[in-house]
Amino acid sequence: MIDLFISSIIQGITEFIPVSSSLHLIIYGKFFSSESLSLLLIASMHMGSALALICFLVTDTKSKLIILKNRNFIKSIVISTIPIFIVGFLVYDLIENSGQIDMLIIFTTVFFGLALFFSDRFSD
Repeated sequence: MIDLFISSIIQGITEFIPVSSSLHLIIYGKFFSSESLSLLLIASMHMGSALALICFLVTDTKSKLIILKNRNFIKSIVISTIPIFIVGFLVYDLIENSGQIDMLIIFTTVFFGLALFFSDRFSD
């Protein structure tokens, strides 16, 4: 139970800053032998973060006005999340059973970090 509490704290702190919260959870799980951290739990934590953000946007007056004025905003968010849900559903068993989730997250963190660095460096 304490593992879940600490994992939730790590997720909450690292989700909204530009670092990989998934990688931090995996590092925590590896260093402290947390057996309770599965791919499903990590995905659930990300869903919780998304729901917290939605709740914040709904209660924030400025955001509420933007959302009410621009219905395409909500439509765009829903449409943009559908592909990742489909891909995640299709490859969940492959990733979970292969044991390569650590390498996948490390690779994507480094790759997208470099992509952000170079796009920032060479932008106008």
